[in-house]
Amino acid sequence: MEYMKWDAMIYYERRDAKNEGKIEGKIEGKIEDILEVLNELDPVSEELLSRIRQEKDIDRLKKMLKLAIAADSISAFEQQIDVM
Repeated sequence: MEYMKWDAMIYYERRDAKNEGKIEGKIEGKIEDILEVLNELDPVSEELLSRIRQEKDIDRLKKMLKLAIAADSISAFEQQIDVM
C-alpha cells in the first residue's frame, strides 16, 4: 500500500514539473516574439529588454505582444505597457 502512495506521489510530481516546463517554454516563446517584433522597429534598450524578460505572467505577455505588433515605435510601445 505504501508503495502505491509513493508511486502516485512521484507520478504527480513529474506531471506537475512537465506542466511547469511547458508554461516556462510558452513564456520564453512570447518574450522572444515580442523582442523580434520590437527589433523590427528599432534596437531594444537594455532597460526595456530587462523589463520584458522579467515578465512571467503569460497573459501580460500576450497583451505585450499585441501592443508590440500595433506599435509604430519603441517609445509608443513603452507608453502602452506603462498603463497596462
